[in-house]
Amino acid sequence: MPSHWLAVSLTAFLGAAIVTRVSIWLAFRLGIVDKPNKIKIHSKPVARLGGMGVFGGCLAAATVLSRLEGIRDCTPPAVVVAASCIFATGLADDCWSLSPCGKVMGQLVGAVAYLALPRTIASAPRDVSLMHGLFVVVALIGFPNSFNLMDGMNGLLAGMCIITFAGGSIIAEWSPV
Repeated sequence: MPSHWLAVSLTAFLGAAIVTRVSIWLAFRLGIVDKPNKIKIHSKPVARLGGMGVFGGCLAAATVLSRLEGIRDCTPPAVVVAASCIFATGLADDCWSLSPCGKVMGQLVGAVAYLALPRTIASAPRDVSLMHGLFVVVALIGFPNSFNLMDGMNGLLAGMCIITFAGGSIIAEWSPV
């Protein structure tokens, strides 16, 4: 089992690293950059589209995880659709600077999609309680926005993603399910 998680982790890292390099090139090529101003800490333009690297790493890991023997149902369609909605919202925000309401609405679509679509993991609850639904909505709106707020400082998003992934991995490893 630990070798599976090592393979998935390395795939996520390599996928994120490759897609991040491509997204930086693409952002500068298309002019999707964050320009320095009074409230920014960077002194030259910085590529936007950082969510592409995070999403690319997640998709790469999900692809490997879905192919591993014994855990084929680990990436249900609900997760892929919800993550895609949230990624598309972030991409639209990077390109066209969505209003806060527009961002929350796009993320809410992802949260509702997750709750509405089938989740095929055997241990996942089939019925959704009010508390579970509220937690999912708060988490799927809260995490992207908290990461986005921290992303104004160079390199902070990547570090926070690593810490979050490590914490989630420890919890998953120690959970009794």
